[in-house]
Amino acid sequence: MRELPEAYRETLAMRLIEGLTGPEIAERTGLTPGSVRVNLHRGMQQLKAALGLGAAE
Repeated sequence: MRELPEAYRETLAMRLIEGLTGPEIAERTGLTPGSVRVNLHRGMQQLKAALGLGAAE
């Protein structure tokens, strides 16, 4: 996860580690809910690819 871009790393950590919802992440970061969704989606794609799980959707 350390190798992900900061924006993806931050939103993924808030979601996966802290258990925050998308709207809660948006409130804390100042991002729009849409931007949070995009960051979470792209971050998960990159994390799966880094772990060799890219085809497992």
